[in-house]
Parts: sequence; C-alpha cells; structure tokens
Amino acid sequence: MSIQNQSNPQTELNKILEIIGRIAKISADGDYIFRGESQCYKKVASNLYRKLEKIGLLDLGVETVEKEELEYANKYRYTQETDEFRILTEIQHFGGKTNLLDFTTDYRIALLFACDSSPLKDGRVILQDKNGVTKDWIIEPCNPDTKSRVRRQRSIFVRSPKGFIEPDLEIVIPKFLKQSMLKYLEKEFDISPETIYPDLHGFVSSQDTRLNVYEDIGKGHNCLKNGDEAETLREKSKNYQRAIQHFTRAIDDSIQLDEGLASAYDGRGSAYFSVGELGGSKGKFDSAIEDFTEAIKRKSDWAVPYNNRGRVYFTKGEFEYAVPDFNKAIELMPKFAASHHNLGLAYFIKGDFLLAVRAYTEAIQLKPDNSGVYYDRGVAWVHLQKWEKAKADLIIARSMEFNITDAFQDFYKKVENCEQLIGAKLPSDIASLLTQP
Repeated sequence: MSIQNQSNPQTELNKILEIIGRIAKISADGDYIFRGESQCYKKVASNLYRKLEKIGLLDLGVETVEKEELEYANKYRYTQETDEFRILTEIQHFGGKTNLLDFTTDYRIALLFACDSSPLKDGRVILQDKNGVTKDWIIEPCNPDTKSRVRRQRSIFVRSPKGFIEPDLEIVIPKFLKQSMLKYLEKEFDISPETIYPDLHGFVSSQDTRLNVYEDIGKGHNCLKNGDEAETLREKSKNYQRAIQHFTRAIDDSIQLDEGLASAYDGRGSAYFSVGELGGSKGKFDSAIEDFTEAIKRKSDWAVPYNNRGRVYFTKGEFEYAVPDFNKAIELMPKFAASHHNLGLAYFIKGDFLLAVRAYTEAIQLKPDNSGVYYDRGVAWVHLQKWEKAKADLIIARSMEFNITDAFQDFYKKVENCEQLIGAKLPSDIASLLTQP
C-alpha cells in the first residue's frame, strides 16, 4: 500500500491546463455561455425548482410559484424596481429562490463556481450554445453598474418554463483538482470569490460561511473529547459519529479556508480512527488516512496530522509508513512528546529495541509525567536483557499508578510467552513485578 492522496503538483497543473484548453477549444467554435456547479446534479435546475422538488411541490408549477413570489416581493416594498426581471435578479443576488439559472459568458468564472465548494464531490462546467434550444430563454442583464456583481461575474440568465434545462455539453472537474484549480484561477487571472463578489452582501455571506465552518470544527472537537471521556462503547460511538457529522459539514461548506479545513480534516480523521478502534468498521482506518493526508495537503508544516496518520498506519501494521510519519512530525515539532512515544512503539513492534529505547527516552525527557512511557521503555529493556534498567523503569511506572500487570498480560498473556520472545528467562524479581498486582 502507498500513502494515499499525495498529489503531484505538475500532474495537477497538466490536468488543469488540459481542462481549460478543452473548454477554450470547444467554445471557440460556437457562441457559448457557461455555468459552474460544485456537484454533478441529475439536472441543471434553478434553485426554486430544487426547493420545490425537495419539499414535494413540483406539481404546483415552477412558473406559478415564481409569480406568487413576485407578488409577495411587491408587498414587501423593499425595492423601487418595477421590472419583473430586475426584481428576480435582486432576489437571486441575495440568495433567494427564483427560476433563474445563473450562467456566465466567461468559462473561467464558471470554473470557479465549479470548484468553490463541496470538496468531497466532483464539480462540473456546463457549456450551453446560445443559439441552441435554450436561446428563447436567455435573458441578458440591462446595463449593469461597472462595479456590480453582475458585471464582475459576466452574468447572463436562463429562465426555463420547466425549471431546468438539458445541457449541451458537460465537463467534469475532479474533486481532487478543485483546490489547485482555485489557486490557478486566482494566480493567473485574478479570479477569486473576493473579486467576483465586490459588495457587502458578498462579504457577509463569506463571513457567515467562515464562522459557520469554525463553529462546526469547534463542535466536532467537543464531540471528540466527549467520546474519549465516555464510559460506554455506545456513548463513545455516538459522540464520534456526531464529530464526523460536524467536521463533514465544515468541509462541505468551504474549500477556501486551508487552515480551518486542515483542522476539520484532522478532526474527522481522528473520529474515523476512533470508530475503527471501537470495532465499528476497519474501513474507517482508510477514511482516516485519507483525511489526515488532506489535512497535510492544506497545512504541510503542521506536525499533528503526520503523527495521527502514523498512528493509523501503526494500528494497521504498516510500519514502513508509520515510522516516516512519526519522524516527520518530530522534524516539524522536535518537542512533540507523543510522536517520540509513538515512534518508540513502532520501533518496538519492528524489533528495533535500542531505537525504541532512544525514542522513549526523548519522550520521557519532554514529558516526564507520562507513566506509560516508563513501562514501555522498561519492557524494551527487558527485550535487550538490561535487567536493572528494566526493573527501574517498571518500578517508576508502577509508582505512578500505571497498571503494569494488566499491560503486560494484554500483550504477552503470560511470562512464558515473553521469555520465548526474548530468548531468556526473566529474573524472578522482574517476573514478580510484571505478574503480581
């Protein structure tokens, strides 16, 4: 098995250029408009159509409901506009439900919309021939202000009587490419959410998204803590599942917040790992590895996801990946005691007992109140047949109220098994330490 999702920047750039080149070539041969969608929906439908479909009211008719909403808009007297289309575009502008389908005359802006959210799902760009079957439904804005969102987004609208259209062409944007595509669009064309939403509403919407993301991340971490502290497997599992839901919502809501998303991916990876350890599904380990890798991709100088991914590899017995991850975490954060401890455990299972002792010693120097590390180093000394050093560490661990008897029995079952592994008979005082409460 190889480490998952370690993307190659040159490969991603080649794929980006291939997609852009393909769209440019197709649109050069016709008069196209473009629509970006962050998911590959079954239909290219207006948000009003989707809402009616969701609540089971499509039988009312999209145009009928839209007409009623226009009447309500006039009652609210929030606008001086009298033109029906202008009112609808205002409603659409502020996130309301209309039968307008947003398109753009600039495929690069459509690419941004295809990549700006839903990082766990493929996006798509719809190419629609202006002279095709939808030509009678196309509405162009009237003299938009030069600083308006409509002008910045090169907006054009399609208003289908059915609430949806059949796309002429569709180009899928793979989910793994979304973040890189956004960075490329900003760097090469100065196209980003900040440049195409040049108004207060755009800022407020982005602010709401950011704060909601961080709120869900916070709730996710609280659920993780509650799961760790819960006394029953049922309560642990329930809290870990809630954590997964909060972290997933944070991830789904935004693809732009690299640091925030790194925390969300790391948190969800930890929840998946905990569920897997509970025995709910060993497949959760692979999901955890994918999430920790995504966290690393977004914040490559952060030691925590390296350490956490290493723990999953360790649990799976894939030490050839666990050891490099622990070492990387230590490289990024030399005083990361947990990574030194985990590295020692990996070396111990591999049979590199001297390296294990060195790693345990580093962990003890950084965090001398961790009783478990003294036990682990003591057992490593046992394998090296350094009896006095082993006895000293085991006594310290027990004096710190670490249950060395249970730990020994969980791993070795009985003294004879340990003796067979080390190829020597345990001294009676050490055997007594390890077996008598």
